[in-house]
Amino acid sequence: MPRARRLVFICPDLPFPVGGTKVLYRHIDILRDANIDAIALHTARGFRYRWFDNSTPTISRFEFRKRDSDIFVIPEVFGPKLANLYGNAPKVIFNQNSYYTFWHYPPDGSPGPCAYTDPSVVGAVVVSQDSKHYLESVFPQLPVARVTLSVNPHIFMFSKRKERQIAFMPRKNERDAQQVLNILRHKGVLRGWKVATIDQMTEKEVAATMRKSLVFLSFGHPEGFPLPPLEAMASGCLCVGYHGNGGREYFKRRYAYPVEVGDIQTFAWSLERILTKYSSRQAHYERIRRRAAKYISETFSPANERKSVVATWRQIISRVQ
Repeated sequence: MPRARRLVFICPDLPFPVGGTKVLYRHIDILRDANIDAIALHTARGFRYRWFDNSTPTISRFEFRKRDSDIFVIPEVFGPKLANLYGNAPKVIFNQNSYYTFWHYPPDGSPGPCAYTDPSVVGAVVVSQDSKHYLESVFPQLPVARVTLSVNPHIFMFSKRKERQIAFMPRKNERDAQQVLNILRHKGVLRGWKVATIDQMTEKEVAATMRKSLVFLSFGHPEGFPLPPLEAMASGCLCVGYHGNGGREYFKRRYAYPVEVGDIQTFAWSLERILTKYSSRQAHYERIRRRAAKYISETFSPANERKSVVATWRQIISRVQ
């Protein structure tokens, strides 16, 4: 009787918070709960992601022993040579940002190896409809599955009591944030408001900041499926900014204030309107906050995530058998 397949998630040893790494561990935990063997493979001995609570099983490459039953799950950021890892063993590309698909490829499109057409790559998994369309349009022969992500409802929960605080993450497009906030500071609009920079925080610290903040500014672009605005909306923040393409499916006018990437003047105007009108239109903004939080909690729930993750990986495993 053939040995049950094991999913080996290759995880980069990143010591700082990156949302995609949390998703890797989350998938492993969900799969193991469903009696599907899965493990996180790191490079350094004893390394694990420590910026969020987890007990995900990990192993270093020095301790790892390859099995014939292994299917390797490799992030898209490994570039054109990712298919070379572990020889001809079956591989799945976990592409959490389709706009990183051609990282490390020649900029002029000159011939060279392409991981997505390698015979050892049996498929790709993505986290948004935008990324699915991207990969399917470029690699029509590649099986591409989309999984649903979730927000942790135990820490990213709706907060009725808010401070006059604006939160943002400077990791992407910091210059855009610099422009928007300085425009409003120069005009005196930020008087009486605090600005909270979310950077190098644990997951719990991020959640605490979002629960206090009335407004969250989204500067991420391009994105496969941006989690920070999703978590901010679940926490009751009014979200203004970029959907990054991958977040277009939830960053809608009914729930947020989307702005075209790079449109600094509209971004500043949208934020200014909220800050100056909030006191007189508090009931209006309260409805938007509650509507958005309800939509996020129902659509991107842990139950929906578990269902999609287990179904997707079971289908992949059956295809490799």
